[in-house]
Amino acid sequence: MEAIGLMYHDVVEHGVHRQSGFPTDDAATYKMSPALFDQHLGALSRSRPDGAITARELTRRITGSGGSHKRPLMITFDDGGKSSMYIAERLEQNGWRGHFFMTTGQIGDPAFLDADELRALHARGHVIGSHSHTHPLRMGALSASQLADEWGRSQDILEEILGERQPIASIPGGLYTREVARAARRAGVEILFTSEPTMRAWEVDGCLCLGRYFLKRTSPATEAGRYASGDPLLCYRQLAMWEAKKVFKKVAGPLYLRVRNAILRKS
Repeated sequence: MEAIGLMYHDVVEHGVHRQSGFPTDDAATYKMSPALFDQHLGALSRSRPDGAITARELTRRITGSGGSHKRPLMITFDDGGKSSMYIAERLEQNGWRGHFFMTTGQIGDPAFLDADELRALHARGHVIGSHSHTHPLRMGALSASQLADEWGRSQDILEEILGERQPIASIPGGLYTREVARAARRAGVEILFTSEPTMRAWEVDGCLCLGRYFLKRTSPATEAGRYASGDPLLCYRQLAMWEAKKVFKKVAGPLYLRVRNAILRKS
């Protein structure tokens, strides 16, 4: 099974990026201006006239698609920043629905969605899912009990707000391991979006894991269109860079975060 996932975060003007989502320099590199985001939506519409689907439709779409259709496209937004409401409106103008993954420990913070906004997005057909409770930067380094708490608390909070268990989630920080997926499955997650830049889907203990291609603050709209169409050169380039970064993260451990933050402060 193959599918294409795109990973966005916030859509907000650069000068006021702290108004939506996490206020760190690292987070700011993923926050896109509204003007550029509109260009991305235009490029996606041209590249994929068949549109974007939600993960809930994924199995049905692939099962009935045969071999002649493109890989299904899904658009996701991590963190649960306040700009999610604006993003949803823009998606709806294209007839699309997105996936909004909420860091539940931030619900109600001025820069994040509140419970009423989550319910509104859910009622409008968007997918609401867990993005953990506290957004650990190295989720894969947590103990089994910590993983259970991150996924379990987040799932419980969303269930209380939305009235039902949410079967879809995404991993914060990019550090995927099979243990992270297993813990998510035990918390009721059936579909787990990772940051692995791949179209290939895989299963861990009955949890369907999906990759995503990330778009950053300066990513041109043409790249979004190329990722959405499965451009092999561009997709492979991000995969190669990701694999190299994973090796450095594994060797450096917490030092990686300190080095990255130091570079961002100077930029």
